[in-house]
Amino acid sequence: ARADTPGETLAEKAQAVMGGEIRVLVSGGASLADAIYDGFQKFGMTLYQGYGMTETAPVLSVNPYLKSKRGSVGPAVEGVELQIQNPNSNGIGEIIAKGPSTMKGYYQNPDATEKTIRDGWLYTGDLGYMDEDGYLYLTGHCKDIIVPASGKNVYPVELEVLYRESPAISEICVVGIPYEGGSDTAIHAVIVPTASDETTKTEIHEHLQACAKALPSYQQFHKFHLWEDALPKAANGSIDRECLRCSLEAHIKEMERLQEDSAAESEAAGVPRADIPEEILSTLARLARMPTHQIRRESRLDTDLGLDSLTRLDLLLVLENRLGETIPDALLANLETVGDVVELIETFHTDAARAGDEYRETKRPEFRQVPRWYARAFRSVITGIYRNYFSLECQGLEHIPQGRPYIIMPNHTSHLDTLTVITALGTKAYRLWTLAARDYWFATRLQGWFARTCLNALPIEREGNFTEFLQDLRAANEVMALNNGLLIFPEGTRSLDGNLQPFKPGVLSLLIYGPNVPIIPAYIEGTYHALPKGQNLPKRHPVRIIFGEPLTFPRESWSSQDGTPIDPDRYQEFLDLAQNRVAELGTMLRQQKDA
Repeated sequence: ARADTPGETLAEKAQAVMGGEIRVLVSGGASLADAIYDGFQKFGMTLYQGYGMTETAPVLSVNPYLKSKRGSVGPAVEGVELQIQNPNSNGIGEIIAKGPSTMKGYYQNPDATEKTIRDGWLYTGDLGYMDEDGYLYLTGHCKDIIVPASGKNVYPVELEVLYRESPAISEICVVGIPYEGGSDTAIHAVIVPTASDETTKTEIHEHLQACAKALPSYQQFHKFHLWEDALPKAANGSIDRECLRCSLEAHIKEMERLQEDSAAESEAAGVPRADIPEEILSTLARLARMPTHQIRRESRLDTDLGLDSLTRLDLLLVLENRLGETIPDALLANLETVGDVVELIETFHTDAARAGDEYRETKRPEFRQVPRWYARAFRSVITGIYRNYFSLECQGLEHIPQGRPYIIMPNHTSHLDTLTVITALGTKAYRLWTLAARDYWFATRLQGWFARTCLNALPIEREGNFTEFLQDLRAANEVMALNNGLLIFPEGTRSLDGNLQPFKPGVLSLLIYGPNVPIIPAYIEGTYHALPKGQNLPKRHPVRIIFGEPLTFPRESWSSQDGTPIDPDRYQEFLDLAQNRVAELGTMLRQQKDA
C-alpha cells in the first residue's frame, strides 16, 4: 500500500490483479465519480485525477503525488496559469489557461482561434472553481448553462449536486427547455427514482420541495419528471444532455396531447372545474404558459407552474386589482401553491385585518436630495478624471426630464458606466439613483456604504425570494415618487465582448409595478476599451455617451379592465423596441466617429 492510502490488507491483492505494484494510478478524459474514487481508496489505491484538452498538449492540472483531493483535478501544472473568468457568487466560472503548452491557434481557422484565445488566454469552455489551496474542481460546460428570462446563469451540474442527496434518487439531470416562442427557458429536472412505488415518489417530491425552500428562486426547477429508464450516456459514461433534452421534449409533447384529450372528454361530459375560480385559473394558465387542465389546487407556483419573480409580480397585480387593496407582505410570503392563492382571495379581508395596520402601511424610506460633502467631493474628482483622462463627450442631455421621475436604460460593458452617466448629468445626478445587485454591490458593509453614498445605489434582490424582491422594488418606486430618476442596466450584467446583449425581462418589473414614467435609452461608447470585465485598472481611452428621445411603456393600452395580465409577448415587444433604440444610438455614435 502507498503511504497516502488507508488500505493495508487488500492493496497488494488488488494491485496484483492489475499487474503488480502500482506506483501511480491516474484518471483523466472524463469526470471521476466520488464513489469510484472512494472505492479505490478502500482497496488501498489513490486515484490521481487530472484535467486537460488537446489544445493544451494536453495537461493543465493534476493532483500532486501524496496530496490528492477527492473530487478535484488538482492545481495547475508547473508553467501553466489557471484563472476562473467571471465567477458567480459560488466562485464558479469559465476556466481559462495560459502557458507554454497552450496552442497558438486552430490551423487555418482564424474565427475559431479568435473565439478561443483572447489576450493570450485560452478559454476552455469548461466551468469550475478553485479552493483556497488552488485545487481546481470541474462543474460542467459553458454550452450547458441555462439562461432563463431572469438573466441569472443556471449551472446544471451545480443544481444536480444540490438536489441529488436523497436515497430515493438514483440519477438526476437538469436541462433547459425553451417555452413556445423562445422568449424564455424553463428549468427541467429528470429524475430516475431508486424504486417505482408511491412512497419513493412522495419522498422525492418532499425532498425537492425542502431543497427549493432553502435555495434562491433561480435555482428552483420549473418542472421535474420521474424517468423509468436509466438516463442516456455518452461514450465517456457521462449523461448525454442533448440526447436527454430531445427525449424530454418529445415526452412533454406527448403528455400534453394526452392531457388535452382527457380535458376534452371531461368538457364533453360536462365535468366542471369548481375547485379553482375561472379568473384565477385562466390567469395562472397564461402566466405559466400551460393548459388549464394541467393546473391543480396542490400545484406549486414555483416547481409546478414555474412562476419567476416577473410572473409572480403580474399575478400580484391581478390579485390586488380583484381585491381593490394592496396585499401585505406577510400574506404574500405564504403563497406557495394554487390553493394558497384561492384561499387568499376567499379570506383576504379577514386575514388582512388580523395582520394589523403595520403590514398595510409602507414606511417611506429617507432619501437625501443632495449627497453628503464627501460624496460631492468624490464626484468632483471623478468629473476631473473623466474630462482629462477619458475626454468625456455627452449628447442628448435635453432629453432628460426635469422635475419628474424617469428611467435611464443604457448599455453595460464596464464598471465605469455608472460613473459615466453620473458625470454626464452633473448636478442633475444628485436626483439620480442606481439599481445595483444586492449580492454584488452590497456584499460587505464597506461596499454597501460606497455604493449607497457615492453612487446613490439602491439594492435589488436578484437571488432571494419574491417578498424580498418586492420590498426592494417598492423602495425603488419610493425614489420615483419623490421625482427622482433611476438608472437601470437592462442587459443585467456587463457584456463580455463589448457588444449589446439581449435585454432581460426582469427590468420590466419596475414598468409593471411602478409608475408610468419616461424611459430614456442611452448608449455609452469607450468604457469597454478603458475597463472591460475582468480588468482591474482602467486605461486611457475616449468615452462618449448619448441620450435618446424618451420612450413610454404602453401599460394602460395593453391592460384590460378586468385585470387580465398582459400577454408576455407584449413585454418582449417593448424590450425589443428599447433594445433597438439603444443599438441605434450606438450606431449613431460610431457613424459620427467615422465621419
